[in-house]
Amino acid sequence: MIKINSKSEDPSLALMRQMLKEDGFDEAAIEFQLSQYKHHNEKDKQHQQSSIPSTKPKENSKESLWKFTDEQILDHVLERFGTEIKAILSSYMLSQENEKQRKNNQKKEEEKREKDISKEEKELQDKLREQKDCPICIENLFTKDFLPLKQCPHVYHIECLETQIVQNIKDRRFPIVCPILDCKKEINFGDIMNSLQKRPELQQDYYRHSLKFCLDSNPDEYLNCPTPDCDYAFLFDPAGPRFDCPKCKKSYCVSCKTNWHFKQRCEEYKKKKEAQSDEVFFKFANQKNFKKCPQCHFWIEKSEGCNHMKCSRCQTLFCYRCGLRRDGTCQCG
Repeated sequence: MIKINSKSEDPSLALMRQMLKEDGFDEAAIEFQLSQYKHHNEKDKQHQQSSIPSTKPKENSKESLWKFTDEQILDHVLERFGTEIKAILSSYMLSQENEKQRKNNQKKEEEKREKDISKEEKELQDKLREQKDCPICIENLFTKDFLPLKQCPHVYHIECLETQIVQNIKDRRFPIVCPILDCKKEINFGDIMNSLQKRPELQQDYYRHSLKFCLDSNPDEYLNCPTPDCDYAFLFDPAGPRFDCPKCKKSYCVSCKTNWHFKQRCEEYKKKKEAQSDEVFFKFANQKNFKKCPQCHFWIEKSEGCNHMKCSRCQTLFCYRCGLRRDGTCQCG
């Protein structure tokens, strides 16, 4: 129910004044709007006063208030001010609905945030219950700032983890995994960035080397421009063997990853190129017994150990003796 004082102004004007005030209009603007409506509706005043006779209290009534239902007030306002007030009412009701929706969404987000925080705190408590010391320096975790990894249940001192990650980046060992031998789960990207907050230059190195690792590990899908020091990468397209690098402006054959050979098949160009190759290098490579990785064709030299090799570039496993993959192709045993 809406209560309107009988000594106050017309209930429809009072409602309109209230809505304009809630919409942010100042007093001068409100008075101007009300005066305009009064002026336009002066001729219909007598008719409008008699439009809701049943709502006016009798002379001997002890009630000091007029009481109307919301529907009566709305009908009266619409009758008096027509389409102009309809637009204001629609805008007012829409703004109220939007505000209600905004508050509901905000409440849901806060509840979800609190739930996530509670879940993270519980997970951290479980981890700390199982692990008291940093696995790298073997000191109590609470002696320094520590970081729980998201991909596995292990917790490290931030500075210890940073040292480990920095060394992996410098040695170009990717992916970077949890240092614990029995775990070896890949460290989450966010954890790596948190560990390198004070080392922005190493963050850039990580971006660059991890991208290169991804490209080298998927040569059938992604390719790097063969030009030395050109870091442009592209998707392999078997339908278009020619690749024109937009960065270094050179052209290559993506099938054999060499310079573009116009009107020559890859086999013909390869034979011709091999014949013109530097004999000194191949003589040196044969003397040192270098082998090419069967996946990325990177030259590899074995310094010690058995013939079971792992390419440091693309992680492919192969036999150093015959040069074939260790996936059943090699028959050396």
